[in-house]
Amino acid sequence: MCHDAYVRTTLTLENEIDERIREISYRENKPYKAVVNELLRRGLGVMSPTIAKEPFRVKPFSFALPEKWEDENLRHLSYEMEDQEILAKQITEGE
Repeated sequence: MCHDAYVRTTLTLENEIDERIREISYRENKPYKAVVNELLRRGLGVMSPTIAKEPFRVKPFSFALPEKWEDENLRHLSYEMEDQEILAKQITEGE
């Protein structure tokens, strides 16, 4: 790709975009047009070619819950926790 050729064009930017470009230009001590070109290259993916990555895959893992975690035991545990919460509220309200 040849970056020696220049095209002069007029862009209408939103105020926020213009302000951010000017901030970058000031902070990095670069000309406004250099910052615009760099941002456009990044946005278009020209600066660094995309590296082909393998898609992320989840490896399934099979396991069994301990017997003490069976539905009936969990239900009883839930009831006990609910009872303790009700008692705690009653004690707090009674004070």
